[in-house]
Amino acid sequence: MAYLADVFVLSKNRGQGLGKWLVQSILECPPLQGVRSISLATADAHELYRRFRFDTPSNPEAHMSLKRQMDWFCPDQMSPERGARP
Repeated sequence: MAYLADVFVLSKNRGQGLGKWLVQSILECPPLQGVRSISLATADAHELYRRFRFDTPSNPEAHMSLKRQMDWFCPDQMSPERGARP
């Protein structure tokens, strides 16, 4: 099982196919070819992931999660030049 996490495209770069390219590149990665199940969570990219055959869980009552606040992760503060916070 694998979990796809922290995938995002900055709003100014959206609409250029970067999200599709990124997801396709991840799914085609050779070490992942033997993985039977890949899970993810998304707030607003459901249609993107559906293009790659992701679907809602068939038994959501069996899924659990633990959410922690990650103060160090601030995508809005990413530097375009370095891809990291200033």
